[in-house]
Amino acid sequence: MKEEKTTPLRERMIEDMRIRGMSPKTQQAHIRAVRYFTEFIGRSPDTATPDELRAYQLHMTDAGVSTGVFNARIVSLRFFFGVTCAREEMKRYMQFRRKAKKLPVVLSVEEVGDLLAAVPGPGLKYRAALGISYGAGLRASEVCNLKVADIDSDRMLIHVDEGKNDKDRKAMLSPALLDLLRDYWREARPEGWLFPGKPKIMALSPRQLNRAFTSAKHMTGINKPATLHTLRHSFATHLLEAGTDVRVIQVLLGPAARDWMEARAEDLLPVEYFHVVFTMPAEIARIAYWNQKAVYGLLFRASAETVMTIAADPKRLGAKVGMTSVLHTWGSALTHHPHIHMIVPGGGLSPDGKSWVACKPGFFLHVRVLARLFRRLFLDGLMELHRAGQLTFFGDPDRLAQADAFGQWLAPFRQTEWVVYAKPPFGAPEAVLAYLSRYTHRVAISNQRLVSADADTVAFRWKDYRIKSGDRQRVMRLATPEFIRRFLIHVLPDGFHRLRHYGLLASSKRKTNLAKIRALLSAQSPEQPPAQEQEPDVTPLTLREPCPCCGGPMRIIEIFRRGQKPMSRAPPREKAA
Repeated sequence: MKEEKTTPLRERMIEDMRIRGMSPKTQQAHIRAVRYFTEFIGRSPDTATPDELRAYQLHMTDAGVSTGVFNARIVSLRFFFGVTCAREEMKRYMQFRRKAKKLPVVLSVEEVGDLLAAVPGPGLKYRAALGISYGAGLRASEVCNLKVADIDSDRMLIHVDEGKNDKDRKAMLSPALLDLLRDYWREARPEGWLFPGKPKIMALSPRQLNRAFTSAKHMTGINKPATLHTLRHSFATHLLEAGTDVRVIQVLLGPAARDWMEARAEDLLPVEYFHVVFTMPAEIARIAYWNQKAVYGLLFRASAETVMTIAADPKRLGAKVGMTSVLHTWGSALTHHPHIHMIVPGGGLSPDGKSWVACKPGFFLHVRVLARLFRRLFLDGLMELHRAGQLTFFGDPDRLAQADAFGQWLAPFRQTEWVVYAKPPFGAPEAVLAYLSRYTHRVAISNQRLVSADADTVAFRWKDYRIKSGDRQRVMRLATPEFIRRFLIHVLPDGFHRLRHYGLLASSKRKTNLAKIRALLSAQSPEQPPAQEQEPDVTPLTLREPCPCCGGPMRIIEIFRRGQKPMSRAPPREKAA
């Protein structure tokens, strides 16, 4: 960070940012934004008034500050006043500017080919770097941070280390891109950074890569307002146009669902896990639909409290447990069916926190006990919401608006058995995570279930669970407005979190608790794998893994989806070599 006159206030702000693990670039941006505000008011920013904050926002608007810069400065000021100055009330006077959504600029396949051919030298460095940006859908910073060892030609993968949000991922490596990288490696022989800068001990900067892209765009005569990031958009668009499944494209670009699953997999403990599900009666689900934020929040709280209360009972487990909860609101036919999925470790910490208490093998907690406590907690919470005036009713408001009438209406549900189950996960805990990840970052229905769609009807596959054996797959055809209505049922309110963590896995103490549990279990943390399990260094740009039958090089000739008939077939075994 550039040396400047440091005041105690600035020093405290820098310390606050360091505590939260902000990158040096982010720290610089926050300091710069606060300095602009200081220059505007002409005195120490911690003494600013709400009127001055409002005047500064009007000043930025009149000065023509872009929406992105405007919002970035607001984020910096919110951190300054909320954390460093402990003046939370100032956040009420800051408004983000809504940015109009625009479709991204996309280059055609021909334009991309011409642009890559026109990339300036010397050598193939910039052509190879831009080729990776397009051919693997990588961001500029991800391209520049690549190392030679990140190219895994054996598995045809590119390891992206600390991409966006400091998350690692894998990108596909195509044969054509591999050939280009091999030509570049033979020419330049890079040893550390795949694309070194000047000096070579430093990586190529995104600014240098942007300059190469801009130069090639001008030489090609492309008049579109394209940037280097346009290559990433073009990569995804061209895959869609070629008929690639959108889920495959999401994997290639690094989807949030996969990142979530990988993050949760790192938290898994070397113990038995259980898959716990809480549901509610269909009649009460109607109230949840009318009052989604209030009732769904109650569903989370009641189910988590149920598990933690019963697990803490000395007659049951006598331990403090943790869980990851996911809200799922739809059935296979897009009907409204709110329920909670949980993945829970089979045990917990003793009350004194000095030992790990494991549950019985294959058995977590009695489902009938879980169901009855959950029923009581949920119905009591529903009555509290009603008394607080947080419930709205439609269809028969006069009957349910009164507390006595509502209590009488709920009375029969206190006598029925609610559906709760707790079973060991199918296969392994990772299988539950994979199952849940399909519902964490999308809504209601996947593209593969869609059969057809037009202005009048939408057809999709669904699973009929009333069929006890045989093929449960059916095709449902709905009028297009009805399909849209069913889909919109499952769109959650703004700001509502579909995933939540409780107990030992609560976000504030999860890392500390996991480290403590691993120590008690004498298990080694995933961040410190034993030396013998470390993967050997990848030889740069090696040959692909040979065929296990003939020993010859393997080449991808076609990729097809499950159930799809391949266009090509393998040669006879006698001609394979």
